[in-house]
Amino acid sequence: MEQFMFGICQLSNFFVNIDCHHDYQVSVIDANLHLRMECLKIMVDQLCFNICKIEDSRIANADMKDLQTRIKQNISDSLQYSSLYWSNHLCFGSNIGDQHVWAGLKEFFEGVYPIFHLGQPLLDPSKGYHSLCL
Repeated sequence: MEQFMFGICQLSNFFVNIDCHHDYQVSVIDANLHLRMECLKIMVDQLCFNICKIEDSRIANADMKDLQTRIKQNISDSLQYSSLYWSNHLCFGSNIGDQHVWAGLKEFFEGVYPIFHLGQPLLDPSKGYHSLCL
């Protein structure tokens, strides 16, 4: 198994290496741009209030006997990935002038989380979005 994992690492390094033929080369920056936009789109499309259909919001996660079942039934793998890694993709190689990213962020924060808006402009492109990257 160790040799197999080493082979996978070598293969992935090959595809991002500048010596790789351009037909097969992967741009990590372009891949992150695509992934950040897809993550935002997935979250806008799939996130909703009480996604796991919990009857009483006062119940702590630790006290929910069927929480993992509810997660598997109600939260897609793509939404789980997007929710965990969207900010990583946003911060990696970001171009603060990319209007597509700003539009995606605006749609996400003002659509999915309108409480964050509070009547004030939420995102100011002149300040950059690296300030969102913790």
